[in-house]
Amino acid sequence: MVEDKNQKEIIKIYNDLKLKPYKKTNLEGVDIYYEDKKYLRIHPKSLVNLTPGNILIILKKTKKWVAQIIETLKDTTLINETNQFMYVTLDKSLLDKEEKQLKFTIKQGISNNELF
Repeated sequence: MVEDKNQKEIIKIYNDLKLKPYKKTNLEGVDIYYEDKKYLRIHPKSLVNLTPGNILIILKKTKKWVAQIIETLKDTTLINETNQFMYVTLDKSLLDKEEKQLKFTIKQGISNNELF
């Protein structure tokens, strides 16, 4: 089944992200690992401010895992309102100290207005 294969690939990527040797940053609630891209571990109830670029986010939905690449065209604040660590891959995006007007919030539970 194709969906099962995709789920296995997404779970493998997610587990690889969890195992990276993250280091603390000067930003509260955000750890980072540098390789070919920037890998972030965002603590529960934390946020990170980003410049434009691509963000890979993997989330556990009700019955499946979902991977989504989001292209941000403006400075963005990514907010983790869940009770779990969130693992994110950045491409062409940098960390910033200032909170941004455009906010992208990941919440616990199910919403009718979900992007993915």
